[in-house]
Amino acid sequence: LHHIIADGWSLGVIVREAAELYAAQQQGREANLPDLSVHYGDFALWQRLWLADAQFAQQRAYWREQLDGIAALNLPADYPRPAQQSFRGERLPMRYPDHWRGELERLARKQDVTLFMLLLAIFQWLLSRYSGQQDIAVGSPVAGRQQAETHDMVGFFVNMLVLRSRVQGDQTLANLLAHVRQTTLAAYDHQDVPFEQLVSELSVERTGGLSPLFQVAFALQNVPLGETQLGDVRFEAQTLNNHSAKYDLSLELWDQQGTLGGVLEYNSEVFSKARMERLLGHYQQLLASVLARGVDQPLHTYAWLSASEQQQLTTFSEGELRALPQDSLWQRFAAQAARDPQTLAISFESEQLSYEQLHLRAEQWAAVLQQRGVSVDQRVGILLARGSDWLVAVLAVLRAGAVYVPLDPQQPAERLQHMREDSRIEILISHGDWEDTWSVWPVDCVRLDEPCHDNNALRPYVAGDQAYVLYTSGSSGRPKGVCCRHQAVLNLLDDVDRRRPLHSGERGSFWTYSGFDVSVYEIFSVLTTGASLFVVPDDCRADSAALFAFLDTQHIHSAYIPPFMLADLLPWLKKSATNWSLQRLLVGVEPIPLALLQAIKQQHSDLTLINGYGPTEATVCSTLYEVPATGGTGLTPIGRPLQNSAVYVLDEQQQPQPVGVAGEVWIGGAGLAT
Repeated sequence: LHHIIADGWSLGVIVREAAELYAAQQQGREANLPDLSVHYGDFALWQRLWLADAQFAQQRAYWREQLDGIAALNLPADYPRPAQQSFRGERLPMRYPDHWRGELERLARKQDVTLFMLLLAIFQWLLSRYSGQQDIAVGSPVAGRQQAETHDMVGFFVNMLVLRSRVQGDQTLANLLAHVRQTTLAAYDHQDVPFEQLVSELSVERTGGLSPLFQVAFALQNVPLGETQLGDVRFEAQTLNNHSAKYDLSLELWDQQGTLGGVLEYNSEVFSKARMERLLGHYQQLLASVLARGVDQPLHTYAWLSASEQQQLTTFSEGELRALPQDSLWQRFAAQAARDPQTLAISFESEQLSYEQLHLRAEQWAAVLQQRGVSVDQRVGILLARGSDWLVAVLAVLRAGAVYVPLDPQQPAERLQHMREDSRIEILISHGDWEDTWSVWPVDCVRLDEPCHDNNALRPYVAGDQAYVLYTSGSSGRPKGVCCRHQAVLNLLDDVDRRRPLHSGERGSFWTYSGFDVSVYEIFSVLTTGASLFVVPDDCRADSAALFAFLDTQHIHSAYIPPFMLADLLPWLKKSATNWSLQRLLVGVEPIPLALLQAIKQQHSDLTLINGYGPTEATVCSTLYEVPATGGTGLTPIGRPLQNSAVYVLDEQQQPQPVGVAGEVWIGGAGLAT
């Protein structure tokens, strides 16, 4: 039946009437089906009149206040969300131990809440753990049959209520239950406003990929279907999978004949079956933990991972615990310059600088910066194109103990202006080529295209805490400046170096632009190891064949290749007759097929291929995945304890899968979140 014809309550009415008709047929009598006092058309007319009533205005005012500022629930997904909902989905059944139903009912009564409220509170708590959000809105159906005359009527009376709760890890479950009881009862008191009217009333901004106001539904069905045994005929409810989903998730529990079971319906275009099976397992684990411990403990103390997942996390954390770096990027570079002064440090077009020359130029300009008043941890803007001068400027800022902020001259003036103001830049390093940009800013500009007088006294080096500030893309609002620390960068570099170190005299490439966080890896993984940094010419940066030829002819040992070029790399390797020098390759940023990476690895067996991912806030990479030639994941249990970090465990196929957020966990990784 289409939902507009009948709701779940109606199924019980239909079964009861069918049973009576069947019995009357067998017994040769008239069916005892009393006439209805009202019909569905009467209900529709009553509802239409009620919508114009003053009481309706009061209920609308309640919902306007209750749902003010509501945000979408951001659950971890397995696939990119389609721009338009297709409503394709799948269903997973579940059933809990028979004795749970009675135990949960008794526990709920002790807290003066219903079984529904207890199950809802634990579900919202789980959604909070998955999403990392504290404001959790869930849709829940109500029968909508408050008038006794509607109880025996077949029709669509159901309305969806938005049940909004605030979940905090340090509150007890008892406190959360009291909060859920209050919000649920208030919602029931204002349940007559049709959901579609509510969406219209609140002028909700609609997007094709999300349902409005809530994306997850929860229900406890406890309406009996009626008599199921009629002589030789037995009625049995069947769970059918019509491969559709109304919302991202719908958890429908059934309280029937003293047992508790149900079904999870999910959007199969957003979530995988494996993730949904884990979610059901975590919900069951939470229920078991609550039954074992009661409701008086803080939420974060209840177990929600299975025993096998806890064991996997324990195993994952047993890697060697290494001390964090205590030096700085400048100190690492200066030490290499002292060890290998004549080794080539930078090659850019026709210019080549040794470590000694690069060190000298950086110190000269650092003295200028100090003379201009630059102090430790002060932010200094660098408005220069990629090249040797840009690298000198970066090192000069670090030598002065300050923090560099790259400002790419290719970016729009409005973005550059925002970055300068937001990071409070008072000192800028640039060229006369971009004077039209910086001349209108209230900054003191140090020009690297003018002579540098080296008679300025350079103060002893004092390391600051921060190394640089990079700005996010701004795709979700205003670009945000992310401050990253020396210690975090060096932790990343040490992790990469343990996988495949670079040595003095080897070569690395510099492909990215200065405002992209991978540039930090490209530059300092080379200049802190005594290797030589080759700046990729601009005319090679967008041409995959030209880039591969550059890496080949320049005998590059370590490189980053962007994902849009990787599909061209495999055929290039197959037809190339040369013995490629590349020994370490970093890829990432976007999803990349594992099969492609493994094919590249098989074609060039000596290559250490690392797929890295991490937002700028996690210092370039938070996870580094070393790609094997065949099978497996190559994950290395290296990491540090991080607060509020995403947890990854290996599933049955030994694939890393996120399972939510924990207070303090170990993750295999590199950079430290700041």
